[in-house]
Amino acid sequence: MNDVLKLFVCCAGVFVCYLFYGVFQERVTRGKYEGGEKFTYTTTLVFVQCVTNAMFALGALSFRKKSEQKVPSYLFAIAAFTYVAAMLCSNRSLQYVSYPTQVLVKSCKPVAVLLLGILVAGKRYPFFRYL
Repeated sequence: MNDVLKLFVCCAGVFVCYLFYGVFQERVTRGKYEGGEKFTYTTTLVFVQCVTNAMFALGALSFRKKSEQKVPSYLFAIAAFTYVAAMLCSNRSLQYVSYPTQVLVKSCKPVAVLLLGILVAGKRYPFFRYL
C-alpha cells in the first residue's frame, strides 16, 4: 500500500473512531435511565476507559521490538495523572454541554499550550506557529 493511501486510511480510521466514540459517550452520559435517572458514574466510566486503554496499549506493545526506555518514569506518571484528570473533567462536562461543543473547546488547547510555553517556560516559536 503506498504512503498516501496509508495516510488516508489512518486519518479516516481516526475520524470514524472519534465519531463513534463521541456518539456513544454522549449517549451514555446524557441519556435518561429508569425512572428518569441521569448518568452519575463519571469516575467509573473513566476507570473503564483507562483500563481498556491500558489493555490495548499492552497488546500493541507486544507487537513492537523491545527497546531501552530513556524517558524517566515520573514523566509517565505525570502524563497519566493529567490524562485521567482531563478525562474526568471532560466526561463530567458532558452532563452540561454536547460532545461537539466539548470538542470545539478542546481544539483550543494548542493556543493555551503555546501561551504557557511563552509565559512560563520562556520558549520562543517561529512566526508561523502563531498563525
